[in-house]
Amino acid sequence: MTEDPRLCFHCGEPVPPSCKLAVEVEGQQQPVCCSGCEAVANLILQSGQSRYYQFRTETAIKPAEEDAGIETSWQRYDERHSLWGSPLKNGRYELLLQVEGIRCAACAWLIRSQLEARPGIDQVQVDVATGFVRINWQPDKLRLSKIAAILAGVGYRPHLPLLGAEATGRQQERRNALKRLGVAGLGMMQVMMYAVALYAGDAMGISEGSERFLQWVSLVVTTPVLFYSGQVFYTSAWRSISNRKVGMDVPVALAISIAFIMSCINFLTGQGHVYFDSVVMFIFFLSLGRYAELVIRHRNLQTGLALARLLPEWAELIRDGEPEQIAATDLRTSDHVRVRAGQTIPADGVVRTGSTEVNEALLTGESRPVGKDVGDNVIAGSINQTQTIEIEVTKDPDESAVSVMGRMLLKSQTHRSRYARLSERYAGWFVAVVLTVASLTALFWLLRDTAMLFPATLAVLVISCPCALSLATPAAIASSSRALLEKGVLLTRGAALEALNGVDTVVFDKTGTLTSGRPAIVDVVINPNRDGFTEQKAINLAALLELDSSH
Repeated sequence: MTEDPRLCFHCGEPVPPSCKLAVEVEGQQQPVCCSGCEAVANLILQSGQSRYYQFRTETAIKPAEEDAGIETSWQRYDERHSLWGSPLKNGRYELLLQVEGIRCAACAWLIRSQLEARPGIDQVQVDVATGFVRINWQPDKLRLSKIAAILAGVGYRPHLPLLGAEATGRQQERRNALKRLGVAGLGMMQVMMYAVALYAGDAMGISEGSERFLQWVSLVVTTPVLFYSGQVFYTSAWRSISNRKVGMDVPVALAISIAFIMSCINFLTGQGHVYFDSVVMFIFFLSLGRYAELVIRHRNLQTGLALARLLPEWAELIRDGEPEQIAATDLRTSDHVRVRAGQTIPADGVVRTGSTEVNEALLTGESRPVGKDVGDNVIAGSINQTQTIEIEVTKDPDESAVSVMGRMLLKSQTHRSRYARLSERYAGWFVAVVLTVASLTALFWLLRDTAMLFPATLAVLVISCPCALSLATPAAIASSSRALLEKGVLLTRGAALEALNGVDTVVFDKTGTLTSGRPAIVDVVINPNRDGFTEQKAINLAALLELDSSH
């Protein structure tokens, strides 16, 4: 697979000149850059999964040195039920892990092949886009540490599950929505094929038996779409009616119900047209819009999870003078933690031993490292840059600055702005108007031409669906808050976006946060009263002054 003989066959990195390691692939010796790549490549080849190298679209990530002892480090969590995932039936659990190094479909295939071959693992799903691996497993047959070792053994480093109950619920909601969308899409494609034949039959002629058969098959396909994919509209409509309100799903549920019932009546009586294709198409496109809105909403809510990932997974707890590796989420107030140079501080605390410089740019915007001595406060998520220090935890992880930022972001996204409240209020009135117009339309055609009663009433209900009116404003606010966060601006109130329209002056109290961190000379102005003072001489003198300056 590797054309350059000096590139590692497994990870694609340059092979050191002194390295003579190689693996045998189809009778040929292929070079590898280290013993880690050699071990992983041999494991893949000897387990009969050499097709991974044939189908991969990118080279693998070089195994980290610490991966060799990952099973030992994870053994302390084998008995922690809270890390096993969501409980299922018959003693099974659904574990969700974030895994590094997943780059293509071949990576997903390799992970599934390695895990599903082990006793105790029932099913594995790999999301290449997000790097999440979902594992249905039995803890009584396989240890959590063994799963981590299997993944690390083939070059994919796992991380402890960071999802809480809310995030797990969001994933379940998204999975159910995708199922409903899939059923509606498949049903729509099938029913539309039958509808084309029926429309062609109306124009060119069709036997009664063929027409009845196509109508019957359309009814069979439409029924599960209506009661499974369309269930969410009926549930929402009934909930709003139970609360004595008219929600936007009321006309939707009414429209698909009328279309389905009238189609069934026309089919059973053998008179009139059937509208099964309209039912499934309406459900599909509404489900597609709802799913797109759900994805946007979840993506914005996951920003709080991204903030949580600023914190390390592990912390070195000092207990009775002895270091102990524990999960950072298990830290509590008054715990003493050792933070080595280059590591991320796991919790808000006070320096008790040592002095160092800390990078707080991600949290404060200050690009220069900040000196920290004994007694100084440190912030969770900042990076220790120079010396090892020991800190005393002053806040539980849930109360750290990063966690507070996540809650502020969530509050801003759930806070209803003035425009959002107006859109919801007008949506209710709009639905009431739609139902009134539909009723008047039905009454008009009932008195004038009963043949037009059903098509005209259905048309009013379908074309006046107010979904966009109620969904557009909250979706726009959520998307804008996420875009602002990616640019370093934390939105604490959704109403602030509306207020920006009237802002004409912005005042910053600290210019250092507005710089790029790369000073450059823009212009040089020479005093005309100084003879012989050139531009180059001024630059040289400025350089000498700046040479020993710390600012």
